[in-house]
Amino acid sequence: MGWPEILSILEGELDKLADCPERLKSLKDWKDGEQFPTREAAINAMKFDESANQRTLDRACVEFAGGRTWPTLTREQMYWLYARLYAARVLVKFAADSKRTKGYVFPDPDEAVSENSILEHVLVRYWHFLGKHEFLGSLIFAPMGPFDPLADLPEPEI
Repeated sequence: MGWPEILSILEGELDKLADCPERLKSLKDWKDGEQFPTREAAINAMKFDESANQRTLDRACVEFAGGRTWPTLTREQMYWLYARLYAARVLVKFAADSKRTKGYVFPDPDEAVSENSILEHVLVRYWHFLGKHEFLGSLIFAPMGPFDPLADLPEPEI
């Protein structure tokens, strides 16, 4: 099994969770001061939420890698599952698209390595190694993202 097949599995699961990014709208409440008093408090709440669900999601991802089924998860856990699938897709898409004519940047997975092992690796190990930081960083530091203090400024009149 190659990177395109792994990418197809991840994209199929992401499509099933298409409504999960709605969680970001509630994180924007920090601007109104209703849910979170400061930007930092909202970011810390998001980090804590991920930590609180980490073990459950590790087990869920291992279960999915082994049998392609997910256990029952809460709405919050589904959001963090979406985050893991999204981060894994970015990594696998990079691996799939990074071929060169004189060799490979990322070789195709070894035939001796099972599809289950690859999925577990990109959904659990990669998440802990770098995926979580990449995903959270893309939210926290993205221009005009949910935590950008300038995101709600009106457009200048021309």
